[in-house]
Amino acid sequence: MPSGVETHRSQIVGVAAVCLLGFAAPAHADKWSWGPESPFQLDGTTDTGLIALGVPLWLMPHFYDVQLDPPSCGTATTAACDLSKVPWFDRPFMYSNSGLRPAGDFMLTYGPLIAMPLLFLDYGPARWRDYLTDLTIIFESWAWSGAMTHMFRYAVRRPRPYLYTSVDTPNEPNRNDADATMSFPAGHVSETVGFGVALAYTITVRHGLSWRSVAAWTGVALFGLTMSVLRIGSGDHFLSDTVVGTLIGVSSGVLVPRLHRRVGSATVAIAPLVSSDMGGVSLAGHF
Repeated sequence: MPSGVETHRSQIVGVAAVCLLGFAAPAHADKWSWGPESPFQLDGTTDTGLIALGVPLWLMPHFYDVQLDPPSCGTATTAACDLSKVPWFDRPFMYSNSGLRPAGDFMLTYGPLIAMPLLFLDYGPARWRDYLTDLTIIFESWAWSGAMTHMFRYAVRRPRPYLYTSVDTPNEPNRNDADATMSFPAGHVSETVGFGVALAYTITVRHGLSWRSVAAWTGVALFGLTMSVLRIGSGDHFLSDTVVGTLIGVSSGVLVPRLHRRVGSATVAIAPLVSSDMGGVSLAGHF
């Protein structure tokens, strides 16, 4: 995402301001409560860690991309990348219509900002603390979708599709940037799906199988599919990039909320694992 910092700035400022209030206890129900209470609860230590680690891992890489080596092929001064290195299942879905890029950027920027106030209508003024609790958890899912995406990107450094078709896209403005090597996985997709799945999962846990949950999951599926099509069509990602991005978003969107289920419905334990020849962390839990 060439303008990643700018894309997220308005989102982060707005969400972070209200998420800080989400640690308050749930409000009592009254006539201004329009839905059930939050099925989740926040923990100061856990959530401070998730946010303090997840948000920098999500945003900071955008500041360091400019310091990375540019693409070795497909730039304005080099030949197109070797198409034979693209897996066979990705080759039929290689496009380069940069005109589709603004639509994907718009969805990533404004989709969550539109969804957040709409979600409030499911809680009502009396349950504002429940709303902020759930919004904080959804925000964490969103941030960790982006964080995990960057971990893969820096490890893989896969050239974007338009670098393999430089003859067809001579005016591609991003081909000389390090971001042109960040194709895998699809960040727009992972973040969109991470936010959406966490939102739909929260609605489902609160309401069970209802028209609300069906509408939420349908909307998330359509939104994620549309984002994938736009990112493939713009030449920013291969099909496999969007598939893995979707898996990252689904994982974050489900696992982070499940870690916050109220006591008795989910438990998790994290402990160091050390021996004479290895070290690590053990994760065990009941969900």
